[in-house]
Amino acid sequence: MRILPYITDRDLSLSQADITEVQRLDLDILDRYGAAFLASANGAAEELGVRPVIMCNAATEEVRPAPLDWDGQPNALRIHPEVYRAASTALASSDHAAEVVVLMYRPDRDVLAVYTVMPE
Repeated sequence: MRILPYITDRDLSLSQADITEVQRLDLDILDRYGAAFLASANGAAEELGVRPVIMCNAATEEVRPAPLDWDGQPNALRIHPEVYRAASTALASSDHAAEVVVLMYRPDRDVLAVYTVMPE
């Protein structure tokens, strides 16, 4: 499985050490649960009829698929505009049958990062 991080302007406000620490923790979760995320997203795509992203609260590892845009409304999740742009770009360029965009939120730091998970 390959995991690609997207760096946003909001991420760049963190120190390099903070970015590295957050990504190391995120990648550990994604490595363990990436296959389940892919299965969950593909199932949700069939059920919802839209391209879902995976929202993951990394503090609790609570996961739910959700549409980034819904019923013609962009950014239905009302996430930070920089993160929305990164997620939109990742979602638009991914193959929905094989890849999933994951938004990882860490409430202790108020950091929301964007990753694309692809099976090998």
